[in-house]
Amino acid sequence: MELKSTINEALDLTRRLEAALEAHEQDLCDNLLAGRAQAMAAFDKAHQSASSRDRRRCMNEIRALVEANRHLQDRSGEMLALVREEFRGQLGQSAQGQHSPGGESTQACLDRKA
Repeated sequence: MELKSTINEALDLTRRLEAALEAHEQDLCDNLLAGRAQAMAAFDKAHQSASSRDRRRCMNEIRALVEANRHLQDRSGEMLALVREEFRGQLGQSAQGQHSPGGESTQACLDRKA
């Protein structure tokens, strides 16, 4: 059954992508993301062309894919928030490092000299 195989492929790639994301394997994430996009497109096409009977037969697999997708989105959102937080912290440290010993920013010193 085409629908079931496309669900299984999309589900497998979703789980592998989440594992690569957790392991901070950026190159693998990039590769899996492209493959997952294709698998999700194939699933969408198969789902739309499947009979209602075939959809009912695959309901457990569809639910598993929906849940895995939701979990991936939640986890990637959490990780993105952490990266933003770290980035803001680094920006704050950089901005603090640009101040002269008298508390005046380096940029203000340069502006005054100009």
